[in-house]
Amino acid sequence: MDAKLNSKQQKGFLIIGGVNSLWNCAKYYVATKRRTFLPQLNSARCYSTAAKVGDHVYVAGGCASVDEADINIQRQHCDPPVKTCEMLDLKENNTWVDTAEMLESRILAASTVVGSMF
Repeated sequence: MDAKLNSKQQKGFLIIGGVNSLWNCAKYYVATKRRTFLPQLNSARCYSTAAKVGDHVYVAGGCASVDEADINIQRQHCDPPVKTCEMLDLKENNTWVDTAEMLESRILAASTVVGSMF
């Protein structure tokens, strides 16, 4: 958390990966319209899915790269699709840690949190 911001200003969301920033992760503060970069991902990814469980953020799947000129995102344009997963501990070491891989690669997936499960 940014010590310069009060609790209302600290509300925001994470931006993880993306076509033009495959390795980046940033927290965007809604009230101040500012962002703070967090540690970079271990794996490049775009079109991934993510969820926050407690103080942990999990990101899974996506593409390691993509043809930016292709507007119609399809599996054949995702080179290569990935099945890796990573976890960021927001309180402890603030670094991404690789977790178990998914059985199949996934792109453009959705995720949700039920209780404390991802």
